Order: sequence, then C-alpha cells, then structure tokens
Amino acid sequence: MIYIHTPFCASKCHYCDFYSVALRGVDTQNIVNTICIELKSRASELTSPPTSIYFGGGTPSLLHPTQIKEILDTIAKNFDTSSVEEITLEANPEQLTESYLHSLLSLGINRLSIGIQTFSDSRLKFIGRRHTTAEAADAVKRAQKCGFENISIDLMFGFADHTLEEWQSDIAKALELGVQHISAYQLSIEPRTLFAKRGTQCATDELCQTLFLELHNTLCQNGWQHYEISNFSLPDLHSRHNSGYWSGKPYLGVGASAHSFDGNRCRSWNVSSVKDYIEGVELEKEYLSNTDLHNEYLMTRLRTAAGFMLDDYKKKFGRDFKATTRGLNIENGRVFIEAKNLFTSDDIISTLFEIG
Repeated sequence: MIYIHTPFCASKCHYCDFYSVALRGVDTQNIVNTICIELKSRASELTSPPTSIYFGGGTPSLLHPTQIKEILDTIAKNFDTSSVEEITLEANPEQLTESYLHSLLSLGINRLSIGIQTFSDSRLKFIGRRHTTAEAADAVKRAQKCGFENISIDLMFGFADHTLEEWQSDIAKALELGVQHISAYQLSIEPRTLFAKRGTQCATDELCQTLFLELHNTLCQNGWQHYEISNFSLPDLHSRHNSGYWSGKPYLGVGASAHSFDGNRCRSWNVSSVKDYIEGVELEKEYLSNTDLHNEYLMTRLRTAAGFMLDDYKKKFGRDFKATTRGLNIENGRVFIEAKNLFTSDDIISTLFEIG
C-alpha cells in the first residue's frame, strides 16, 4: 500500500488535528517534486507490490491533475503496480468540477472520499467547512454522472447539541445520494484545534452511543455492511486501503508527516513540517516490542467486525488465545466484537492488553 500525504488546505476546519498548512503562499509543485524524490528513494522499502494507492491530507483535490499524474507516473516507474486495484483521492465538494472529475478518471483514480460531514448548512458553517449542502450533493451527483462507481462520504456526529432528528436526516440524505461507502466519525476536541481554543463541547457518551446505533441499525437494515468501527459499505465495496492498515499489511507513507510500517516491527514517519520535509530532514523510527506487537494486533483486528482467527493468533504469537471478556465473542475459531458493540470496543480491547 502507498499513502501520499498532501499537507495543505484552503482553510483549516475547526475540528481538524491532522497536519496541514494554509495553501496561500505554498509552492505545491515543490512539495510534489519532493514527494516524487521520496518515492524513488524509498521504493525498496515496500517489499511486496502495492495493492492500493491513497491520496490523503490535507486536501489532495487541491492538486492539479498534472501534479497527480506526476506522482502516479513516479509510482508506476518505481513500483510493480500490476496488483493495484484501488486508487483513492480525498476531495472537498467545492473542487469537484466536471472537468476535474474527468481528469481524475483518466488518471486511474477509481475511488473518491468526499468530505461532506453534514447536510446542515448551519452545522457546516459551525465546523468551518467551505461548501454548502447543495454543493455537496451536486458534487456527488457530478461524480456519479462522470462515471465514478465507488464513492465514500464522511459524516460527523457527536456535537453537544446534536439531535437524533438531525442525524437521521443526514443518514437519509446520504442514502438518497446512492453512495457506496460512509465513514462516520465521532467529534472529539483535540488540543491544537480551533474548537479547543473556543472551548467547544462534545455530546455525552450516552448521546453518541444512541447516534452510533441509529447509524448502524439504519444502514444494516438497508443492506449495508458495518465492517469497522467508523466504516460502512455496500457489499464488497469496503476500503481496501484502510482495511490493509487494520490487518497489519506493510505500507509506505510519503509526504510531510506521513507514516510507514514495514509489516514487521519498524514504524517510521516524516517530520510534520513542509519546510523541513523539503529540506530533507530524515525519518524518525521506532521498533515495536513483543508487547507492542501483541497489543497492536488486538487493537487493529478487534476494531473490525471480522476480528481475528484463533489459528492466526497462535501462529503469530506461539500460544493460544484464552482471554474471556464481556462483549468479546468467540465462535467457530473467530474472535470478534459484534458490530453493534464496536462503539465500546476500546474498553473491551484495553482489558486484553499485556503490560511489558
């Protein structure tokens, strides 16, 4: 898997804690050039052919199609791309013009992840988004008309004044649009965000769980699969790329602040500074202990509805899995948390962690 981090945005959303800088005054081509150099220099680190490519951010849809082509051409020249089945680009509705969408299709982008968050204009303004509800819907419809058949949208829940009726309306509008995937994220107030500076509050855990179950029940009743804590898809249209993270596959992350994993013990990451990244500041690395590997295995696998197989656990750690914890299911050799209970999965998983 290859992840490309695009570290700039037209403006910062009030809840966002991901690394990005203001687009104004940024030399995007210089960043693209550095990304291509990094791809070439680190190609040998990915020991198996990538199965997915993901443009994340930041706001990748601020890249010009020629810049996306330059990155994809660099990947094609330095990696075996014969196994790539999914190329995703995160996008904001306001950038998805008809001409831009056609350009993306021509470059091989076959999956869009559109940051909508809510279908309430007042809520969009509150969280600092630049588009309107109408623009969001129009962007999805344009993408569908242009030929995109795998579209994911982001939704957000857990505002202090969030009502069940507002959330039901958001879910209904998402279903009406006919998208194939929904990522639903609970609002959290991170220290470096504008929301934190303003003292913005989140909803109670009780309300968040109510909203979570409403989403789970409504989508599952409509034939969707709840395959990971925050992710829902129509059958066989889950995110191949993100699923690779949760199953422990190796991945190469390029761009300022991007993270990588060798599939074994080594994690590495780029500096969270565009200036330092372009100037060539070296990667930082950490090597996971046996305890780290065990706990991370449980944390990533049990956040999915699939969980893990007892045979796989024994093969990896050389011992049987014997833990019995309330909320944990073991059936036919599979250990899992029921999808409807994934909201409380952190509490369940933490009881299984080893201390080393």
